[in-house]
Amino acid sequence: QFPEVKQEPTSPSPEPPRPSTPRSKKVQRKALSGASWGGKATIKVVAGVLRTLTLLSRLKVVQYAVFAGLLCLATMGLYMFHEHSRNVRLGGLLNPADSCRQLQESLPHSQSGVYWLNPRGAVHAPANPFEAYCDMETDGGGWTLVLAYARKGGDNRPLDNSKWPLSPAGYSHGYYFDSHEYRNMYAHEARFYCHTAAHPRKIHFKIREPGILRSVMSAKGYVCKPSMWREAFTPLEGHTAKLPAATDSCWNGMVKHAFFKGHAYHWNIRYSPDESKDEGFRWECDDLSGSDSATTHQVWVR
Repeated sequence: QFPEVKQEPTSPSPEPPRPSTPRSKKVQRKALSGASWGGKATIKVVAGVLRTLTLLSRLKVVQYAVFAGLLCLATMGLYMFHEHSRNVRLGGLLNPADSCRQLQESLPHSQSGVYWLNPRGAVHAPANPFEAYCDMETDGGGWTLVLAYARKGGDNRPLDNSKWPLSPAGYSHGYYFDSHEYRNMYAHEARFYCHTAAHPRKIHFKIREPGILRSVMSAKGYVCKPSMWREAFTPLEGHTAKLPAATDSCWNGMVKHAFFKGHAYHWNIRYSPDESKDEGFRWECDDLSGSDSATTHQVWVR
């Protein structure tokens, strides 16, 4: 037998100490894990900015100036090309259309707005191009605005016949019956529209009667017959007025008593019974003496 050998109990070996992590790396590891605000996205953005700044800092001053100049020239070139294209297309300054109707037929997707026109009529030689407002939506589009007066209640400023009306809304008034450009136009039909704050009825119709068209285009040259207005008109969207179906009288022109039913329903734009006083206090749309109410009158041709 061998003598029993006593073994001394051994204590477990201590673990090697872990290296301490610097605070900056803890913060970085926390950011990469998404725990901090912004996470990886913030770091990528900051890194991208730093790379851009580094790249710019390596450029020489002359190279940077050349680059900026080329960029400026390219921008100006694009703008000039856009303006040239806008003016060259049909309805632009360099290629005016004969009428809004021709523009609508040639470019069916044209939007309502201001275009350049130069009517080439059979009587007069072509005049200088001018801007006019085209309605490309109502009743198939192609309408040219020739008279517009959106009037606030109590206002009685005279109509301005020195320029074409370029907006059917807001305060935009004018008529151009005596102009060279207007006399060059040839219209197949006219459209009348008005509304007033005095009542809910609206006048909105088109008409093709030759005598009325001559009056619209020249403010003279036709013998008024009430039956022309009653029988030849076509009501359009929103028309609820008594006129022109109730017409029993009419005068030349499109401004004063163009068509009306005596002592009941009238179409008047700044009418004054005494022309010598130029009072202009009657503004009527399918009513009588609506002088204090806001009114809107429009005449279109196509």
